[in-house]
Amino acid sequence: MTILDRGPALPLPDALSPPPRTRRRRKVMIATTVFGVVIAILLLVPLLPLADPLTQNLGQRQASPSGDHWLGQDALGRDVLSRIMWGARVSLLGMVVAVGIAAAIGLPWGLTAGYFGGWTDEILMRVADGVLAVPGVVLAIAIVGMLEPSLFNAMLAIGLVFSPTVARLIRSEALPLMNVDYVSASLLSGTSSWRAMWRHVFPNAMGPVIVQLCSLASLALIIEASLSFLGMATQPPAPSLGGDLADAYLQFSQAPLSTVTPGLAIAFVAFLVSRVGDELRGKLGIR
Repeated sequence: MTILDRGPALPLPDALSPPPRTRRRRKVMIATTVFGVVIAILLLVPLLPLADPLTQNLGQRQASPSGDHWLGQDALGRDVLSRIMWGARVSLLGMVVAVGIAAAIGLPWGLTAGYFGGWTDEILMRVADGVLAVPGVVLAIAIVGMLEPSLFNAMLAIGLVFSPTVARLIRSEALPLMNVDYVSASLLSGTSSWRAMWRHVFPNAMGPVIVQLCSLASLALIIEASLSFLGMATQPPAPSLGGDLADAYLQFSQAPLSTVTPGLAIAFVAFLVSRVGDELRGKLGIR
């Protein structure tokens, strides 16, 4: 090999091809935009010209898609598209309630433990460990069983199950902020510990928590659908994605494709919510 012969030339990068980070960001932006459109449509469901999701037509059971029923009709002759739209609306409402309860309980819980430390931290975190030691779905089923099967009780159970996760995360974010200069200066100026905790520590610890709440929202939607499938959340004949999936499963031998629509709706909405979390992670610079 001569000096001029340096072996095979390395392939040059394609100047027209965007870097991997740009492509990933573009995909996440598309998913976030689609999620926003889905939310807007679901908020406008009462104004859309949809069939009544509770109206039955036993003469058209398991009817194929048509101009009047774009996704066909279910085992009781109800419009599948209408029930999917209303069911997704209910699932999103339940998801917001569950995440709100988890945040309302978990944020003060973990923030108090991380800020005050000592025996307060030990007691609060041992309680969190005890809750997390039980499988979440099993604990949620037990809580709903002790109350009464309904959407709110199911979301309350999910929120209680998720709250220790939120508490542990914000505690880990609050611990490094206990001795920073601006918190110490606030305390020296006469600010109470509780005011300093909520005014200075809380806002600076919330970045990763917001991303985690988006992940929990996606999981809450799936658990809500699971509980509805078991008859422990939204009660029939009210439309719900999990309940409609359970009804379709009972007719699987006669109409196997009827399980596809509610199943895809659950997966699609959960995927979009998780993608929103990815977008927030990128915006906040969290790895």
